Amino acid sequence: MQSINLYDLLIELRAKLKWIIITVGVFVMIGLVVAFTNPKEWKTRIVLIPEATQGKNGLSGALGGIASLAGFSGSESSTGTIRPELYPNIITSTPFLLAMMSQEYYFKSLDQKLSIVDYFSCHEKMPLLSRLSGAGGCIEDNEFENVEIEGAILLSKREHNVSRKLGERVNIFVNKESGIITLNVEMQDPQVSAQMAIFAKEYIERYVVNYYKQNKLRQLEFIETQVAIKKSEFSKIDSLLAKYKDQNLLLNTEKSRVYESQLQSERDLLFNVFSSLSQQLEESRIEYNKNIPVFTEVEPAVIPINRSKPRKVIILFIFTFLGGFLSVSYFVIQKIRKPSIN
Repeated sequence: MQSINLYDLLIELRAKLKWIIITVGVFVMIGLVVAFTNPKEWKTRIVLIPEATQGKNGLSGALGGIASLAGFSGSESSTGTIRPELYPNIITSTPFLLAMMSQEYYFKSLDQKLSIVDYFSCHEKMPLLSRLSGAGGCIEDNEFENVEIEGAILLSKREHNVSRKLGERVNIFVNKESGIITLNVEMQDPQVSAQMAIFAKEYIERYVVNYYKQNKLRQLEFIETQVAIKKSEFSKIDSLLAKYKDQNLLLNTEKSRVYESQLQSERDLLFNVFSSLSQQLEESRIEYNKNIPVFTEVEPAVIPINRSKPRKVIILFIFTFLGGFLSVSYFVIQKIRKPSIN
């Protein structure tokens, strides 16, 4: 193998220019076929801003230490809501995908109402290359007997396939600096795309609010339990102190005074703890209603007019570049190998 002279190489490529142009032309034709036969798709975008009311943690002071022993984390956010960075995990979760699969929408191109799982299993339009490779057609469910496992979700073959496709078409992006949430849904029907985006938005809002309520209700129940315990203890020591005073009105010994002082101190301590817990309980109830997550819709779902796919210009550019690159590479390799072949 010998070194290549750049001038000789350019002369060789110029001599082969006709074949290079023909090759590029063939790839351009293939690109045109791909660009004009790929199914059209439309993307719907929703922009949200989660509003979080900044308040102090529902468990503070001495109760915070008790709560940490009971399993409540002191490092929790002030409002007790799910961080926006975790929203993408919500829409990729199996419960969300199953919920979306079961939704029915009217598909104008088919003139019928279908569930998402039925649409993707039988009616989705496939690209030409995929059809030529044998893809497409209806996806049948499992024929074997399913074994149910307690606590596990069992998906059929169709559901597995549709969940994968939904994961590619429904996505969410969170800007950590601004907190802006962008939800995108891409489908082969513009109206269905908008409806699915609305469903995804409402699902996230319900999930976040329900998580907040369940979390705060557990904390409220914990505080109420502590209040009931301290109230019972206070009632007992208060009754004991009152009974002791009634029975020892005429007794004025040092021992009786010390015992009464101990009862009074224990009673005052329990009263202070009980009062503090009662106050925190009322504050937690107020914060429960005040800090319910609220989402502001900056950009609502708009039925798209312009398609998002196929991107014909990009497809043509890729195939043109590919045709030129492969044809030139072929003649360059031939030029390199030619001396050793001869």
